Amino acid sequence: NFSLSADEVTVSITKAQPTISDINVEPKTYDGNAINAPMYTVDMFVTNADVVVEYKVKGADDSAYTTTAPTDAGEYTVRVKISDSTNYNGATKTADFTIEKATASIPSVAMSANSIVYGDSYEVMVEKENYDGEVIIEYKAKNADDATYEMIKPVTVGEYTARVTLQEGANNTGDVETIDFTINAKVLDDLYEIAIENGDSEFTFSLEEIESGLSVRITFEDSSAGAD
Repeated sequence: NFSLSADEVTVSITKAQPTISDINVEPKTYDGNAINAPMYTVDMFVTNADVVVEYKVKGADDSAYTTTAPTDAGEYTVRVKISDSTNYNGATKTADFTIEKATASIPSVAMSANSIVYGDSYEVMVEKENYDGEVIIEYKAKNADDATYEMIKPVTVGEYTARVTLQEGANNTGDVETIDFTINAKVLDDLYEIAIENGDSEFTFSLEEIESGLSVRITFEDSSAGAD
């Protein structure tokens, strides 16, 4: 004969220690939109609800972490965090990434008129890409030193160079382009002729306006040349 007996056995199940690996942030250049969520690998027993993705500026204090994905150009750190739960411990892993500045460029610069005559209004026409900031336009006499550039638009007759500058900003690089142009003398609509007799010779003055009220160019034509 035999009898049955039972003993109690205490079994302890310890929490699992999860792992995080292969954090990958897709390369990005600034375009005004936030980065895509990073890819990462966690153990199969970890539920998505217990995973938090956070971001901060690289080198900032950990208290700066936020779940808002960055948009601006710069260097950042992403932290993938598994919260402590009933069945597994918490875990964290970080990775650094960069949002590159957009490359600002000036595909073309042109004058608003093919021919600029003294007294005409004109503009420097600028085509720009990846740039939302202020476009700076400066002027100097052609071939003058760059130190003479100024933002005052020239109005007198002469040859000039315009310089267009896109300034480097927090989210974009800069660019500079130049264009040469000429302000031509204005020919009067009505030709003024003055005949002057000098002995046997007669001279006719025709006036071509150089700058209104300041100076004129006078051309002498001897209308009696070749006469007997």
